[in-house]
Amino acid sequence: MMKALDPLAPGTLPRPGFIGRLARIGLGGVLLWGIYRLIVAHLAKPPGTTPPTPLYWLTILIAFYGWYLIAAQYLPKLRSRQALMIPLTITGLLLLMDGVVYNRLWAPPAAWFLFGFSSAVLGFIGLSAILAALFAVPG
Repeated sequence: MMKALDPLAPGTLPRPGFIGRLARIGLGGVLLWGIYRLIVAHLAKPPGTTPPTPLYWLTILIAFYGWYLIAAQYLPKLRSRQALMIPLTITGLLLLMDGVVYNRLWAPPAAWFLFGFSSAVLGFIGLSAILAALFAVPG
């Protein structure tokens, strides 16, 4: 008979195989390439000067979902939804400020915050995925 795996005991999960490691390297590479493209795009035109493309909004949504997952794992005192409300509230306040001060919803304060937030979160997840693949960390 096989013993049941105890997920809390150290060393009980098997190390990922070639396919799992390749998938992690692919995910990390895609996220880091997206961050690189965001940085190159922002060097060409500063944030807030032109409205973003739909792909940019997709990147921001992925970053908010990534923050939701990171908060669940690394901020145990906060619930994931409470932690998600922090950047959402900041974004909402900055968009409101953009509307009042600049008379448009897409201006530099909100644009720079969303750029920095998405770059930090997706960069963290991308580096984590690549390091997990290199060290063959299970999970």
